[in-house]
Amino acid sequence: MTATAYVSNDGNDYAALAPQSAVGTPTTATSAFTFFRWLDDTTGVDHDRVQTTEREGGDGQDMALAYIEHHTGKTTVGGYARPDALAKLLAWCFGIGTMSSAASTLPYTHLIWPADQARLMTWEGAAPKQTIIEQLMDSKISEVKMEAEHGKPLKVTAAITGGDSPRQLNVASAKTVTLETEDPFYFNTGSYALAISGALAGNDGVTKWTCTFTREQDDGVFGVGYGRKAITDLNRTVTLDVTRKYESAADHNAVLYAGGTVGAPTVATGAWSSFMTNGKSGSALRTFRFDIPLMVLSPLQRNVYEPDGQTVYEDLSAVALKARGGTHLAWAQLQTSIPTAIASGLL
Repeated sequence: MTATAYVSNDGNDYAALAPQSAVGTPTTATSAFTFFRWLDDTTGVDHDRVQTTEREGGDGQDMALAYIEHHTGKTTVGGYARPDALAKLLAWCFGIGTMSSAASTLPYTHLIWPADQARLMTWEGAAPKQTIIEQLMDSKISEVKMEAEHGKPLKVTAAITGGDSPRQLNVASAKTVTLETEDPFYFNTGSYALAISGALAGNDGVTKWTCTFTREQDDGVFGVGYGRKAITDLNRTVTLDVTRKYESAADHNAVLYAGGTVGAPTVATGAWSSFMTNGKSGSALRTFRFDIPLMVLSPLQRNVYEPDGQTVYEDLSAVALKARGGTHLAWAQLQTSIPTAIASGLL
């Protein structure tokens, strides 16, 4: 008989996030955590343990001194975008939000837009049967990526940077998991509007899109101890990549030639709006809308000159741009079952 073997999909395993009230005080209450259904790009703690070995005079040719400089961690959680989980990940990374009183239209319950600081978080990942439960406190989400493709649910992936050194908890502290049961948002229930050469208009030829919200952070602030002393939010960027069936040269000409015949000396701008549901109706209906009101467009790329013959598609890449005197770089509106305002910090 060999030693016990362990599986990577044990039903007791979990990956969870919770808002943290203060630096150095990890969240512990089970009720505060959101437990995620995950896909294969979810990881445990990726340990960055910098250890140094050195030679000193008197020890001859051999290494004789070893020490730790710092020990930090990062992790990733990714899965299909269920309404409550998506709202929370966006709010925790974007940093701010409000209830439906500020939403432009019903049935949305939350309006979320970027703030200057991401939320302070506690991440906990557990494999109880393997007797491993790890925690990253004083963490921040550095990136949220949404990926949509024909026929599939919307996928959301969050990258998390740990603050203080990783901690291993007693297996007896394993939490009782409660998972979100609502359906995720689906690409095929959606509508996608793009403005390049004209007004914002629906585009049924969109086959997939990816939108990434990234916070550039200084995660190299160290002092006494072995963990980070701070994660400083520096800049933020929203990028969009869209693939659609090629139908005309109008947008190609607008981006590259400004409708003329010579390469245009000005940047091309546009806008984007996406809408999805979870495929339900009535009280079970959940909705999601994401808008980029102004973006700078890169030249459109087409898969031309394929000798075996293919349907022609074009790829669009854009970076969100805040208009001078404008309000927000981008915003999300969601209809969820969350009863509390994101701005209250209770999410």
